Amino acid sequence: MKRLYWQDTYLMSHTAKITDIGKDELGDYLRLDETIFHPQGGGQPSDEGTINGIKVLKLKDIRELNEINHYVENISSFRTGDIVQLHIDEEKRLVFAALHTAGHLTAGILKTCHQYKNQVSANHFPNQAKVEFLLEANVSKESLENEVIDIIKQSKLIKEEYNSDGIRCIVIDDLCTDPCSGTHVKNTKELINFLIRKIETKKGKLTVGYNVNYHKTL
Repeated sequence: MKRLYWQDTYLMSHTAKITDIGKDELGDYLRLDETIFHPQGGGQPSDEGTINGIKVLKLKDIRELNEINHYVENISSFRTGDIVQLHIDEEKRLVFAALHTAGHLTAGILKTCHQYKNQVSANHFPNQAKVEFLLEANVSKESLENEVIDIIKQSKLIKEEYNSDGIRCIVIDDLCTDPCSGTHVKNTKELINFLIRKIETKKGKLTVGYNVNYHKTL
């Protein structure tokens, strides 16, 4: 199964072939030969959208089989072998991608400029986005926010590459290279209104909560 969302964040509609139809504890699902739907993982929400106009309710990544179950509202009109039209919610996809990129950008600055090395978690959901590290240094809200905004203004390129172990990584120009299976914008200039909601140190951890919006560029 080909994951087209890795190759092109901005591909919002596509046709694919149904390779399997099944049912499990989550409901009726379709499997496809390729998909533009990103399933929840790595702190990023699942894409939302439709297949042949039928709402996709949930996505489940079956990594050991390299399959994604697409749970749909009504399975009755689908048959194995059908060619179907996929469509995802563009606005949400781009918001999720912007939040994910901003998370890597913030974490990259903490690692390279503030001696933080041990990241323990990340969340890229709207109104919840944050990165968390073991508490290894001191950093102020104002200085970190200014550093992130400065990098955004530099129009840094974001691209994917694969390391020697075949693991997909996201590269933000000369700032950071991180293993990642999510979607990202192509350039930091697509991020606007970045702000840090909070910086909190608690139980040996630094938590940086942030917001950001997506800005379409030509």
